[in-house]
Amino acid sequence: MRSVIATQMMMMAGPQGDPNFPYVVSGLHFDGAGGSTTFTDIKGKTWTASGSPVLDSTNKQFGTASLGLNGSSSLSCSSSDFSFGTGDFTIRCWVRDGGNANNGIFSTSFAGSHTGAVGLAINGTGFIVQVNDTSQTFGTGTVPSGLFHAQLCRSGTSLFVFINGNIAYSTGDSRNLATGTMYIGGYYSTSFRMNGNIDDFEVYKGVCLNTSAFTPPTSAFLDL
Repeated sequence: MRSVIATQMMMMAGPQGDPNFPYVVSGLHFDGAGGSTTFTDIKGKTWTASGSPVLDSTNKQFGTASLGLNGSSSLSCSSSDFSFGTGDFTIRCWVRDGGNANNGIFSTSFAGSHTGAVGLAINGTGFIVQVNDTSQTFGTGTVPSGLFHAQLCRSGTSLFVFINGNIAYSTGDSRNLATGTMYIGGYYSTSFRMNGNIDDFEVYKGVCLNTSAFTPPTSAFLDL
């Protein structure tokens, strides 16, 4: 349940913007010229490139480009904002599966111990979600072709994965997700790096945007 203070924070965003914008801790449109290696976060976070991620002007959902990943690249950012604790959160983005057997979409752990981590990946023809060093495969044979919307969120003690706005997986979860580094295009280990594209990546801390089916965004997320 949102507190009165949290509700007041939402109202501060104004009628023209995202009412949940006060909860946004990271947002990347991945817009720019094709081939660029500049990745701008609307919240001012600095992302470190591993391998050779670039902006891809061909495969995109909104704007001028998306993040193009070749199966050996990823982005990472360390921040306490990505330590969700036992609270609500939402991580969402658009994804294009480029065909790797193990395609990492995002994760808060990439090596060593995965205690306190959360992440989502494509595992062959299905999906795999990781929560606090426990993984679960689901949705075999259901990975959409082209760009699709993926969202992982928690409300209270309920965890949800949405694919194109439909609940693809849900479970009870109240574990402490305390790791503080987010990886885009990476999951679990270097053998789970994304071959494909990610667009409009956004992280909310303190709010779960959806607990039932919804219509995926029809435009890029708002910056305010």
